Amino acid sequence: MNSIFRFKLITAVLLICFSLVFCISTLSYAEETVETSNTESISQNTSTTSSSSKISKNSDTYKILVALTVISIIVVIIIMRGMIISLMAYFFIISSIIWTIYSAIPLFTKKSLELSDFNSVGLGIMLTVISFVILHILNGNNSFGSSMKSDKEIPSSKDEYNLLLKRARIAFLTLKKELSQGKLDKTSAFTSDELFEQISINLDAMKAENYLIVYDDLRIKKIEVKKKAVENHFNNLYIEIQAFGTRYKSNIETKRIIEGSEVSGEFTEIFCLSRKAGCQAASKGLIEGVCPRCGTPIKGKRTNTCIKCNNELRSGELDVVLTSISYPN
Repeated sequence: MNSIFRFKLITAVLLICFSLVFCISTLSYAEETVETSNTESISQNTSTTSSSSKISKNSDTYKILVALTVISIIVVIIIMRGMIISLMAYFFIISSIIWTIYSAIPLFTKKSLELSDFNSVGLGIMLTVISFVILHILNGNNSFGSSMKSDKEIPSSKDEYNLLLKRARIAFLTLKKELSQGKLDKTSAFTSDELFEQISINLDAMKAENYLIVYDDLRIKKIEVKKKAVENHFNNLYIEIQAFGTRYKSNIETKRIIEGSEVSGEFTEIFCLSRKAGCQAASKGLIEGVCPRCGTPIKGKRTNTCIKCNNELRSGELDVVLTSISYPN
């Protein structure tokens, strides 16, 4: 579920809750006002009706209103995690929440409730939602802001970790296999422009000297997340890959091993997978050679957009992109 759909769904749920709260409150107020008016016409000695309608805590109306209010508050708290981008956002959102909590206290402490109690809570929740909507509009449709995102959001679950580790393994083996063959067809789909240019330059330099570095009997011994960080508005996950295999220089024409170049042993590389804030990790996408939005295979020369859905492939909005390869000290 992408960030836009999730945002619209949550907003719809909140609006439904608000509508139910105010409709039930208004109907209850109208009914009790009618009853009060009838009573006053029969007995002129009855005291003046209170301007606010009383709701008994034992009534079904009270239970429904409390349930809807609590659900709305919980939903607002859940969506808070990924939408705070600045000190101004903190100020507006926290102020709205404090207002809501302060207004909600009477719901659980007062024996007899008034319509204004629920209206005050509804106003607080509405202010919170409005703050979120404004921030969402200011930060674009696919990002809830990244300048102040916490480390905990990159990624947020163990399943997502495992998925990204699995896909990093595929990216590593694909890259090494294509380098051994002197091509970058599949690699071009999941690497950033800068990294692809670096790899291409190195590969062209080797070809100019009539050799390739071949990786043989390659096995991954260990793969783990080394670091996670928010950098330049991107969520970056640094994955350390420890591999074992034989590396050697092979003559392009004769395919023979160049004497003295063969090395066997362990080596380590760190892959950086990057994505924009709010992007969910795709289970299958660029690394597997398909468009992360529609699943169309990515074939041929390096292309920036999907031939079917016209999606910008390596923008980081729908899938992770390999942006750097480094080596530990």
